[in-house]
Amino acid sequence: MSMLHKTPAQNLNTIWNALHEYREKCIPEHDPIFPEHDHIHDKEWDSICDAMWEIAEALGLPSGADAEEWLD
Repeated sequence: MSMLHKTPAQNLNTIWNALHEYREKCIPEHDPIFPEHDHIHDKEWDSICDAMWEIAEALGLPSGADAEEWLD
């Protein structure tokens, strides 16, 4: 399915999948090399989640726990 034929929810899900990869690889929840950065990573992740919540709300899409139905 091309991007032109996806629903806004499907497109948002694609972005969430990429963001979760970013979380795992770039700002891990528990950084084994620099554990002192964990709180910085958590702050960045919280900021990303807040921004995505605002986008979902602006598009009239489910967010938070309500979004679990259509998120992979």
